[in-house]
Amino acid sequence: MTNMHVGKRIRELMKRRGVERKEVGDWLQISESAVDKLLTRESQKTEDLYVLADNMGIPIESFVAVEVRETADPAIAYSIRPKRSLQDCELALAITQERLAAAEARLSDKDELIQVLKSTRS
Repeated sequence: MTNMHVGKRIRELMKRRGVERKEVGDWLQISESAVDKLLTRESQKTEDLYVLADNMGIPIESFVAVEVRETADPAIAYSIRPKRSLQDCELALAITQERLAAAEARLSDKDELIQVLKSTRS
């Protein structure tokens, strides 16, 4: 069972999503040369991974690719996830709450539009 180099995983996900280094630099407020350095580092700042995940529209877990071994014992087939710090959990909760509020606002707008269309038909 091996964990993939996080910088390499970011590069792989950028390629899959069609994301350019300049975009990543803009999201993280760093230069393109700093993005190049980021892509060579094995470990990354958690807050940078949250920003990347949010802008790429992917779950943060996408940055940690784990190889699954064929084994008779399913308990050892997957690696155990590291514990998240309280700060990481609070940040993830805040991001989720923001996304929920945005989705609720879009839903409300659609409901209002439906009511207007129904009233104009009557």
